[in-house]
Amino acid sequence: MTRTRLLISNFNFNVKHHIQRIFRGYSDADCFNGDTYLAGQIANILTWIVNNGHGVAMSYAYGMNIENPNVDEMVRRRDEDYLYHAAIFREYNLNGPAINEEWKKEFGGVLDKDMQYSVEWLAKHFTELWD
Repeated sequence: MTRTRLLISNFNFNVKHHIQRIFRGYSDADCFNGDTYLAGQIANILTWIVNNGHGVAMSYAYGMNIENPNVDEMVRRRDEDYLYHAAIFREYNLNGPAINEEWKKEFGGVLDKDMQYSVEWLAKHFTELWD
């Protein structure tokens, strides 16, 4: 029984990918894309922090009394911010970059300016991604 499962689970590497290489010259296994993979991981991390996180960075206390900030409002701001950028990263993970607005509406994807904004946000807030 275990041997049968092993053969079936290795079908992609033993048969399917070799056939794809014969007919197309490349296989699905050759097409790993690091940036879309990382975008998916970042989206999952941000969503996990929204669902399970305990801490809130003080950068979300803008406009509040610093000595006694409203923590519930800070959490709402953090969650809103994290979910917005998680959606951008998830869309990039699933549909990749969009060529223009029309392409985005028809096929999905993320425009370069939106992705650049989210990556800059991630670089600025990277130290807040703790729990």
